[in-house]
Amino acid sequence: MSWSTPTTDRLEVQAAVTTTALPGALHFLESLPRDRWAVVTSGVTVLARARLRAAGLPTPPVLITADEVSHGKPAPDGYRMAAEKLGFAPARTVVFEDSTAGAKAGAAAGATVIGVGQRGLATDATIVVRDLRGLTWHDGVLSLAAADLLRC
Repeated sequence: MSWSTPTTDRLEVQAAVTTTALPGALHFLESLPRDRWAVVTSGVTVLARARLRAAGLPTPPVLITADEVSHGKPAPDGYRMAAEKLGFAPARTVVFEDSTAGAKAGAAAGATVIGVGQRGLATDATIVVRDLRGLTWHDGVLSLAAADLLRC
């Protein structure tokens, strides 16, 4: 269920043109197999697509938005749905989150949660990275070796 209104949604979509990608996001997403990643957001579908487009990021194979879940973050519904659509048990997934509600949702779903940015430090995530630079995915292994770790 979305708490937004049509007016709020319209204003957010208009403001989406200012969205920028986290440093390293495009490179990291391009390293992932196309069918192995998703975006789970509390925003509505049109807003999520507008922000991805403005940030220059590809549309994910699985996009879970507020339009598709009955209970938003911190409920685990979105992350569970994404894992199911990707064909994985949530326990075999990694969630990157910058919000407390999102980190709680990922943990409640059973995923490994990695906090992102200064806001990620306010979460319960054991590992927090500054941004997505230095993250690599190779042969099914996520490496944080070159990442700028804020907490580990």
